[in-house]
Amino acid sequence: MKFRASIQLHGKTATGIEVPPEVVEGLGSHKRPPVRVTLNDFTYRTTIAPMGGVFMIPLSADVRAASGAAASDEVDVGIEITLHTEPREGGIPEDFATELARNTPFPLSPSGPVMQSVRRLGPKSNCSSSGM
Repeated sequence: MKFRASIQLHGKTATGIEVPPEVVEGLGSHKRPPVRVTLNDFTYRTTIAPMGGVFMIPLSADVRAASGAAASDEVDVGIEITLHTEPREGGIPEDFATELARNTPFPLSPSGPVMQSVRRLGPKSNCSSSGM
């Protein structure tokens, strides 16, 4: 689904995009639907949040910087529902995992639960214009 909207500024730095009711209805009945949003060729994952009687897509400072969008800009918004079964990308930066292993007050075995979690999360990935 696509729609055109203005990025709204609330307070000093909080920004968001109001999602038209027909778009929210088209996404299904979930109160806070998980979605993939595309702004200016930058794609990220978030949830639509009900706020003050309307539905909003939050725009963090990182998302605004990566998409080149700013408060009061008119933007074309691409939005699609994200299934809960899709894997979340993320992880612990390798240098942090190394320091964690080196500076814990108890020994971390390579097969222990903490290091298994570090391996399972994998290297930290960054958002990109090709999606998450």
